[in-house]
Amino acid sequence: MARTTFRFRLRRLLDVRVMREKQAQQELQARRQQVVAEEQRLREMQAEEVDLREQQRAPLERGGDLYQFEMRRHFLEKAIKDNVAGQGTQQTRIRDAERRVLEQVEVVKQRGIEVKALEKLEEKQREEHRVEQLREEGLFMDDLAGQGFLRRRTRDARVAAEDQAAREATQ
Repeated sequence: MARTTFRFRLRRLLDVRVMREKQAQQELQARRQQVVAEEQRLREMQAEEVDLREQQRAPLERGGDLYQFEMRRHFLEKAIKDNVAGQGTQQTRIRDAERRVLEQVEVVKQRGIEVKALEKLEEKQREEHRVEQLREEGLFMDDLAGQGFLRRRTRDARVAAEDQAAREATQ
């Protein structure tokens, strides 16, 4: 009886799907890191705004130039205004990055489903192969038992015929 090994014919496809799933997971990680980086940039901008506002609140130094003080205040107001506008843009970037993360989560889920489907198919085929091997082994054992029975019956018939011939010869 020749016992065959199980061979999953879709192994290459499964390997490709597993690779694509890993790539999707890596892309998801990169997108999550992008969100963190964008949020960090927003925090930096907010800290910069607080610093600019503190500088703006500084009083005129005794004996300081009023024109330079006003120019500095004007510059700081413009910088604060630009910073606030930049924070709005940065918040839009964060929302876009979070949206891309959610899209990638869906891609990862879909790729996981594809991999699981092929893994379950492989499991099912492996079990079918095992059952078929056991069935063939049972048939082989039955065949061996049948051949043994035939040999014993043939031998018993031959011995009985020889005994009969010997009795007839003695009579």
